[in-house]
Amino acid sequence: GMRAIGGLAIVFPIQMIFLAFAQAIGTGGSSIISRAIGARDTHRASGAFGNVVFLVLSISALFLLIGNLFLLPIIKLFGASDGVTPFAVDYVRIILWGFLFYNATLRVVLIRFGMF
Repeated sequence: GMRAIGGLAIVFPIQMIFLAFAQAIGTGGSSIISRAIGARDTHRASGAFGNVVFLVLSISALFLLIGNLFLLPIIKLFGASDGVTPFAVDYVRIILWGFLFYNATLRVVLIRFGMF
């Protein structure tokens, strides 16, 4: 009910922070890769792609570690009350693991389809 929606409201800004990091890395990485492809330097494009994937996975793992170690203080920092906290904890844990899994899956899919 209302507490579950409150938990989502607490978690939403945390999720947006994760997405901001992903967007920043993706935008910068795609720029480097595009310029390398335009210069017909596939070696540099492939290396840049690998670096982007490594950076995204590293940051995802760091968020996962920090998120699990300091989950309650982070949720309280974002304004969770005692009634909303259990829902917010459940949602954040799913998001933390989901980002790591999604990023790992993305690389496998791109390689499988021959994009790099």
